[in-house]
Order: sequence, then C-alpha cells, then structure tokens
Amino acid sequence: MGWIKYSYQGQWNNDRIIYDKPLIEVEFIHGNKHIKVAECLIDSGCHTTHINAELAEYLGINMDVCEKVKSVGVGGVNDGFKTNIHLRLKDFDCTFESPVVVVKALPVPVLLGQNNFFDEFAIKFEKHNNTFELKKVD
Repeated sequence: MGWIKYSYQGQWNNDRIIYDKPLIEVEFIHGNKHIKVAECLIDSGCHTTHINAELAEYLGINMDVCEKVKSVGVGGVNDGFKTNIHLRLKDFDCTFESPVVVVKALPVPVLLGQNNFFDEFAIKFEKHNNTFELKKVD
C-alpha cells in the first residue's frame, strides 16, 4: 500500500482557526474490547504513545498490574502506567501491538508517539500544504 494523505484538523475559536493538528482515527483493542478514537494526535516529540485514563478504563486495562512510570512532557511530570495494547489505523488493514502509557491528563485523548508508531509507519508532515501522509513500513 502506498502513501495515504490526510488534512490537518483545525481547532476553531470565534470563527477562526487557532491551530491545526495532524489527527487520525485509531481503533484501540485490548482483550475483547475495542473502541475507535477520532482525535489521535501524531506527536513526533512524544517518545511513547499515551492514552488518557478514561480510555484505559473503557478498555478494561487493570492499572494495578501495570508498570508505574513517570511521563515527562510539556505539561510537566505525570504519574503513568505502562502496558501494551493493539492499534489499527483508519484506512490501513493491519493491527500492531504498541506500548502505551496511561496518564490522567492529556491535551487530546491520545498522543501517538515515536516508540512503535513511528516504527510501523513512515510519516511526511507537510504543514505548508496543511497535509500529512502515512505509509505502512514494510
């Protein structure tokens, strides 16, 4: 499969865009539960994919058995829990396992980070065209 092109999604304030984000829909799978999340931010500055605690609860992730970790980012240092789940991207017919860190506060429901997402997909950010492209790595 070749490159698939997407448009940046705008955040609006009083009828004008205040910023655009490279967002994509991802299905998250854990055990027999799954859910599609439309606003997953591709974040080249994030090392490991992060999901919010509400999503983890819905998927039935037991944080009592997860490894405790610290998540350091723009928002400071947060306590988190590390586990593995499966992801499937919109427009791609494949599922892959990825480490994720569960935290309580995120600016979006999901941050797709470098540690596994960027290994599974080649990414071209073309902000000047307001687009980004993804291609599954062979």
